[in-house]
Amino acid sequence: MAVRSKEELLAAIREYAGDDNGDSVIAIIEDVSDTMDSYTDSEDWKAKYEENDRAWRERYTARFTDAPNTTPTGEEVDGNTHEEEKEEIVTYDDFFKAIEED
Repeated sequence: MAVRSKEELLAAIREYAGDDNGDSVIAIIEDVSDTMDSYTDSEDWKAKYEENDRAWRERYTARFTDAPNTTPTGEEVDGNTHEEEKEEIVTYDDFFKAIEED
């Protein structure tokens, strides 16, 4: 199995097709050309994956250290949010007290 460039693949298809200029040959040449262009136009997915992996690992390990809580963009998260939520929690007993009062 040989890895070929776009030009080599298109030349091989043209050689195989010979003098046939039918719609099916043109469609295959167009498909191969577009597919090869999409491979070369693609972004560097490996670098993006590695960056994303590094960022998630840093956030995960930061959870267990004394570092301040931050969002993925590096913004600090307000630590009082959870305290405020705790004040608003209704207990099971509070629920029945409210029903008895009605």
